[in-house]
Amino acid sequence: AAQAKAETIRARLAGGADFAKLAQEESQDANSRERGGDLGWMTTESFGPELGPRIAGLRDGEFTPPVKSPGGWHIIQVVERRQADRHVAHLRDAE
Repeated sequence: AAQAKAETIRARLAGGADFAKLAQEESQDANSRERGGDLGWMTTESFGPELGPRIAGLRDGEFTPPVKSPGGWHIIQVVERRQADRHVAHLRDAE
């Protein structure tokens, strides 16, 4: 049933529905639901092995298909990416 619901939501997104509005209406995650599904800035790796590889290939504005993880079914939209300064001196300054 959860997979079917996720597929229906994904179809609505493909038809032009607003991601934030659907997240507020349909998400089971109380933390991100209140923010329209916004998870904030995250690295691809922080999504884990089920979701991370699916997100890595997306362009800004694109959605994953429904993906199952130990936490349930997910649809993730990449809004935008930022470039992190991974220079060694920068990392030392941050510590």
